[in-house]
Amino acid sequence: MANTRITQGVIKPNEDYDVRHINATGIITATNLNLSGVLTYEDVTNVDSIGIITARKGVVSLGVVTATAFHGSGASLTGIDATALKDTGGNVKVQAQASGAVYTGIHTFNSDLDVDGHTNLDNVSIAGLSTHSEGIFLPDNKKLEFGNISGNPDFSIYSSPTYEQGIIDYKRSGTGRVLRIRSTNTQIENWNGLAPIAKFVGGVGVGHVELNYAGDKKFETTTKGIQVGTGVTIETNGQATFTGIVTASTYYGDGSNLSNITSTTINNNADNRVITGSGTANTLNGEASLTFNGTDLIMNTSGGRIFSTRTTGEAALLLGSSNAGGARLYLDGDSNGDWSGNDYAYIEHDTSGNLNIVGDNPANASNIIFKTNTTTERLRITSDGELLLGTTSAYAGSNMEIRSTDAGGSTELRITNNATNANTKAGIVFTTSTGDYGTGKIFYERDAGSNSGSNYDALCFDAWSHGSAGAGGLTGNENAHMYLWGQCATGNGGQYQGLGIGTNFPANRYGGTGFNSNGAACFFAPLGSNAITLMSTSPVSGGYNDIIGINFAAHNYGTHQYRSGIYYQIKCKNGHGTYGDRGQLYLQPGYDGQNAQGQGVVFEFNGHTLPTSDNGQLLGNGSLRWSTVYAGSGSINTSDETKKQNIVGLTTSEMNAAARISKLFKTYKWKDSVTKKGDTARTHVGVTAQSIKTEMEAEGLSAAHYGFWCEDHGWYDSEGEYVGDGLTSGPGVYDELTDTTPTTVGFTSTTIYGVRYEELLAFISAYNEQRFTSLEARVAALEGS
Repeated sequence: MANTRITQGVIKPNEDYDVRHINATGIITATNLNLSGVLTYEDVTNVDSIGIITARKGVVSLGVVTATAFHGSGASLTGIDATALKDTGGNVKVQAQASGAVYTGIHTFNSDLDVDGHTNLDNVSIAGLSTHSEGIFLPDNKKLEFGNISGNPDFSIYSSPTYEQGIIDYKRSGTGRVLRIRSTNTQIENWNGLAPIAKFVGGVGVGHVELNYAGDKKFETTTKGIQVGTGVTIETNGQATFTGIVTASTYYGDGSNLSNITSTTINNNADNRVITGSGTANTLNGEASLTFNGTDLIMNTSGGRIFSTRTTGEAALLLGSSNAGGARLYLDGDSNGDWSGNDYAYIEHDTSGNLNIVGDNPANASNIIFKTNTTTERLRITSDGELLLGTTSAYAGSNMEIRSTDAGGSTELRITNNATNANTKAGIVFTTSTGDYGTGKIFYERDAGSNSGSNYDALCFDAWSHGSAGAGGLTGNENAHMYLWGQCATGNGGQYQGLGIGTNFPANRYGGTGFNSNGAACFFAPLGSNAITLMSTSPVSGGYNDIIGINFAAHNYGTHQYRSGIYYQIKCKNGHGTYGDRGQLYLQPGYDGQNAQGQGVVFEFNGHTLPTSDNGQLLGNGSLRWSTVYAGSGSINTSDETKKQNIVGLTTSEMNAAARISKLFKTYKWKDSVTKKGDTARTHVGVTAQSIKTEMEAEGLSAAHYGFWCEDHGWYDSEGEYVGDGLTSGPGVYDELTDTTPTTVGFTSTTIYGVRYEELLAFISAYNEQRFTSLEARVAALEGS
């Protein structure tokens, strides 16, 4: 824009003006002021100039003068330390002292540095040559470093006391980076320098390397290639010359110039394959499924098997060790077949001469199983150490189990001693200690116990294998606790079985001659002690139902459902609720498994003998009578009016019958007593039941309707033994079990008559009382008239 001359008025913005003189009493503000001449000012507060300011009479400043640089003499300046040199951060790097100067940090000298005396330098950077007339010493692990940066050099030399090595370390990587050692001749020697180990011989065109052993050269590079000793030369063209025998695991290349070798073709050849014949001359096969890698012989086929056969003698497979390290045959049936991962089995002959059969899997649950007939399992040893025969799992807590599923068969473990001498044993010993004491035994003994040599064989149970001889025929070192006699006489084992407890003397032969019969069981105990104690497992609250006892069972009923088959019971019940020391002994006939079926007898603690039911049991019967009853007082008969009915006086017929019976009393003797005592048999007074019956019938009465007359029946076998009354038991009594009535053939029935004298005499007394009352009335009438 062209400049505009200002003539008058206001200066407009955004216009250019051409001015010769400006006289202003205020402040002239301009963004840019261009002057072609000199600006003269006398009263200026601030001057900001991008050029040079010339002050003709100097510059006086009452504040801070800031400049990029100052030139000229500073001698008149105050606040300046002329003895120190500082960096841009104000840190002192060189401090002048009376004795010299102190330097801090790294100092670079571009010319020579002459230092006299001892000098400690932390870091020295030398741009020129450093000469050390006395050498350089570096302590262990202190390095001479070259290249890159301090602490991470490309090349270093140092001594390591840890490894006892002097180390030259060059670690710059990349193409062409090498550690070069230049010398006309170079030797690597032992520390004593007596014998060179390696020589690097220089010379243009003739440089070579020599390797020595004990001072003798063993290896040398030559113009042809490599010379090993004096017998081997390997040339750079691949040719090798050997003056001795060459042995190698494998030869490669053209063998046509070899003598005594027939050319052979190997089909399907590959690394590690075992070579086999093909059936064609000069042709072999490489077996892909049979390989050997120098350590392992591997056969990998879908149905591979190994056969060892001989036409004569024993066929064998030998796995041997020549270093006493044992021998193993591994079996691995998983997917990889590498006998790893604890998932395999092996048979081992270890270094101690033991044969170990081991099975394992990752779950530690491998079993060892023995089978016959291809798939039939016979024996199993579980991973928990259980030995099982006939089963695949044991009951809880069992370490050994023999189980059979043979219906109607048996499961047996047989232990046999083939010797036939007396006292020969075969059995099992149980112990809870490592010694012989505290043991138990179960064994079968031939000609056992105190009757050795008499064909008395027994199954024996010993709770202690070391004892002392004692009563009952104990032998000392075998303190027998129980003998189960299987045979107590030759040829009669089934008939003469028995049980002996506390003795090794057999229960005497049942039914034998010349012996007292002790039955099937014999219990021995020291004098003053009990041979048998029966005790309930736990008391019942209150005590009265604490029962223990013995049952006598009937064979025919014992195997029938809903029948216990018990003929009789002997049982003891607690009769004291607090202490349980007041026993009641019961003799209880008949039992169906829940309830007693007959009446019995109770022997109480205080000596009383009671029936088990009120007014329902007999003391003897017409066929089996007590001879004599001794008592301190007479019997007591119940005569409670509340228990009676039809209480009336005697009828005329009864009076007449009583008169008849009163005349029947006579003296007599018992036939049995006369048989035993003869003339000393005593005389008794009484009546006969048959005569009473006759006199009662004479008055039109039945003696069977009166309690003083009794008629009892009994059945006897051919030996005269009482077998029942024929009414409730014995022949002719209906059997509910078989729904039959047993025959009476072969049995004899008898009828015995009896009299209850207390009732008969009461009957006669009633007659006499009524007769006397009638006589008295008649006498009184006569006297009154």
